[in-house]
Amino acid sequence: MINSAKINPDNVASSINSFNDWDPLEEVIVGSIENSFVPSIDDSFWSFQGAEYDLTKHVPGNVPRQLIDETEEDIGGFVSLLEKFGVTVRRPAPIDFSRVVATPDWSTEGLHALMPRDSVLIVGQTVIEVPMACRARHFEGIAWRDILLSHLGSGMRWYSAPRPRLLKGSYIVPSAPGGPRLNNLEPVFDAANILRIGEDIFFSVNVSGNEMGARWLQDMLGSDYRVHLISVCPDHVDTTLVPIGPGRLLVNPKRINPDNLPKQFRSWEIIYGPAEPPKLPYGLGDAWSSDWIGLNIFNIDENNIVVESGQTELIRILEKQPNLNVIPLPYRHSKTFGGGWHCITLDLRRRGALQNYCS
Repeated sequence: MINSAKINPDNVASSINSFNDWDPLEEVIVGSIENSFVPSIDDSFWSFQGAEYDLTKHVPGNVPRQLIDETEEDIGGFVSLLEKFGVTVRRPAPIDFSRVVATPDWSTEGLHALMPRDSVLIVGQTVIEVPMACRARHFEGIAWRDILLSHLGSGMRWYSAPRPRLLKGSYIVPSAPGGPRLNNLEPVFDAANILRIGEDIFFSVNVSGNEMGARWLQDMLGSDYRVHLISVCPDHVDTTLVPIGPGRLLVNPKRINPDNLPKQFRSWEIIYGPAEPPKLPYGLGDAWSSDWIGLNIFNIDENNIVVESGQTELIRILEKQPNLNVIPLPYRHSKTFGGGWHCITLDLRRRGALQNYCS
């Protein structure tokens, strides 16, 4: 007989459970920028950064210590806030991302363990390690492997998508007509390409997710879920369509309008973000995201939401919403590393059940 106490060493009583971004948060992984590295440029990294990325400013090497210290200081304030709400916060294991990793097809240095949102998809009791598009992030999930292992024996169903080869032909590079995108050679997608709205799963097709990936995800999740293809943004969807509660959606006004808003949201309350985002500083050679990273906000529950404190216009807009408490926190290097509060988290458990919000 299998000894479940050994499989579940932390004695987690409840299985993984998270169906959306707004149910009350119980347990979360918060990433870390420690031991991060700027990898050598290749087709996969350039494709994700986009046509605007200045290759002449890309300098591989260790991330400056000041950027690491300032980022960890800001993350520390975020962790303290979550713990005050009674949330269990888990942090990644240390990994040296300067080490070269390789497959039979390519080799590269790593990147960081800052954004668990990108590499793991939680859908109820199901945990999926996704087939990420960037080679430098191929083995990133090792940083939270022990956290997931602690949930074995609690009812979690743990799967890994087919490990992609990520050959050169997978990438249509930024200089190509129409801009960067992925070919359909194999299933490839980042978990941050996906919106979880209960029974409805929205899959954004772009530089970090292809249609073959969406088909694989539908087959994996089965008939309890509906996977919808959308194409409304150049990369991760969580700076474009941001659900902040049942029937309430924050949208990027430069990318979303009544014509391209997915039809499933047309009965929802639509909140338009600022007409223009504030200009954000960055600390590396070139920025790893646009200024729209400020829309990357995080729900503790449907009434409490964390927003980067410099987003004054966004805060003003959200504070007008009924039953919404906006919590501003400083996060100095969201544009430097290309991720905000939502990116650097992975909500493992939220207190809620599977529902249909888009009927």
